[in-house]
Formats: sequence, C-alpha cells, structure tokens
Amino acid sequence: MSSRQAPGWPRKLRYLAEYALVRGVAALALLLPARAVLAIGRMAGTLVWSIDARHRRVAEDNLRQAFGPALTPPSRRRLARRTFQRFGEALGEFLLLPRIQRSKPGTWVEVRGLEHLRSARQAGDGALLVSGHYGNWEVAAFAQALIGMPMVLVVRPLDNPWLERWFTRMRALSGNRVVPKRRALRELLPALGRGESVALMIDQNVRGDGGVFVDFFGQPASTTAAIGLLALKRKSPIVPVFSVPLGGGRHRLEFEEPIRPRLEAPNRRAEVTRLAREATARLEARIRQRPELWLWMHERWRTRPHQPEVATPAVAPAGERRA
Repeated sequence: MSSRQAPGWPRKLRYLAEYALVRGVAALALLLPARAVLAIGRMAGTLVWSIDARHRRVAEDNLRQAFGPALTPPSRRRLARRTFQRFGEALGEFLLLPRIQRSKPGTWVEVRGLEHLRSARQAGDGALLVSGHYGNWEVAAFAQALIGMPMVLVVRPLDNPWLERWFTRMRALSGNRVVPKRRALRELLPALGRGESVALMIDQNVRGDGGVFVDFFGQPASTTAAIGLLALKRKSPIVPVFSVPLGGGRHRLEFEEPIRPRLEAPNRRAEVTRLAREATARLEARIRQRPELWLWMHERWRTRPHQPEVATPAVAPAGERRA
C-alpha cells in the first residue's frame, strides 16, 4: 500500500463500522414495538445532549436569539434538551419507514389539507413544497408518496458513501426520487416541467449569493432563493407542509394554503425575497407553536448581512412563561 493510499483506509474502516452499526440498529428497530424504538431514540438524544457541548451551546444560543429574555435560562436548557430528545425519536421513526410502507393507509400517518396540494398541482408546472427540520420531515416526505403523490427530494449527501446509498434507498421506498443538492437546480426545473412535485428545506443557513435575507424570529436569516426562482420560472405555487407527531410513532401530515408567485411582479429579486419571507414566516409560526419540534442545534443565523442587526423580540413560545 502506498503512502498516498494509506490515509484513506482508516476513514474507509470507520465508514464501514458506522454502516454496520446503523444497519444492525435498523434491523433491531423493526423487531421492537414502536414505543420502544422511540424510547431508545429519546434516551440516545439525552445522551448526545449531555456529551455534545458544542451543539448544546448552539441550541441554547439560538433559543436565546429567537426568544430573548422571554425564555429564562432554565427554560432554554429544557427546550434544548427536548430538541435533542426529539431528534433521537425522529431517527427512530426513520428506521420504522419500512413498517410504515407495509401498513394500511392511515395506520401511521393521517393527512390534512390535501386539497391545497391538489390545487397547486393544477395551477402550475408541478408543485413546489417547502418545509423545515420540524417534527419528522423524513416521515412527511415518505408519507406523501404513499398517498399517491411522490416527489423529488433535495438532500445533502452524507460523507459516508455506504450510509448515503442506504439512506437514499430508504427515502425512495415509497416512490420518491432523491437528488443531491449539488445537482438540484439542473434537475428540478425539468421535474416541475413534467408536473412532478419538488420538495425543498428552507431553514438552513445559505452562504454566498444563493441566499436572500428574510426575517426569522426577528433577525435576518440567509435563506435559499431557489424556492422563489423555481416558483417564478415554472409558475408553481409554494405549498408549506409539516409533520406533527401524535405519539406512538404516528404523525399528522399537514399541507397549508399555497403561497402564489406574482408572475407580473416588476422586480424579480424583490418577488423572490417576498416568497422566501412568506414561506419562512409559515415555518416560524409552526415553531412558535411547538418549539421543541425544530432542530435548534443548527447555526441558522451564521451568515450576517452588512447592516445593523434587527432587535430580538421578547415573545415567549407557546407553553412557556416568563419568570
């Protein structure tokens, strides 16, 4: 083995070990009751919260920025811990996707607002769905295909190639198609032109020229411009969709009223920003209702505009009280 090849082997061995561990856990999850899988996921989330100081700090700092003094430090810590626990539960639910696929419709997922998606598909070239890392976004995408409306999913590939192939197969079990983020725009425009549904996540920080700054919890957040560009190019309404956990591994898939592009808007850039702003406002409203369901450990406000920061509002989330 040459010295040039040597550095790659430790990484390959680590990737293989990770893959074997995940596949083993996935096989075990399908043998256990759903409540047991969720309980294990919750415990795993608690463990990660206790040892991952960096992401714990990120989550608590994000909560401070979002809610200001309306959330006391103990409340922030409780919410941050619950976010980690919920993420562990969501991973457990992901492992149960094959069970959802084999079940009768409505056993694991109920649907509300399907008429909004149907009207959007009739109005333009396909439908553009937007969501965030809220509830269980994987279950939401999986369930939509099961009700006869598969879509194209844009994902960031994992570093581990074996895990990436397995995750892609899992996501495609119900009929969805997975597109890597780096090829997204090249494939999404033709997909919408064929009348397909396309799904994008809008709650990740965007670096460089691909983002527009819109208000998110009272602060400017760099948000993907792709949703507005695609909506205007294909005359496609934007349909916010969210997955709400109901307990025991069950979920409610909720489609909201479409956000319609103003095709005759004189300022295209302003219209792209408006669409991103309205979609982000829908997500924020959901998070305020159930803040523990959002992934607070992402550095959402990392990219900053060249302008004074917007003041943080002192508004507490639902279920929390000021001391």
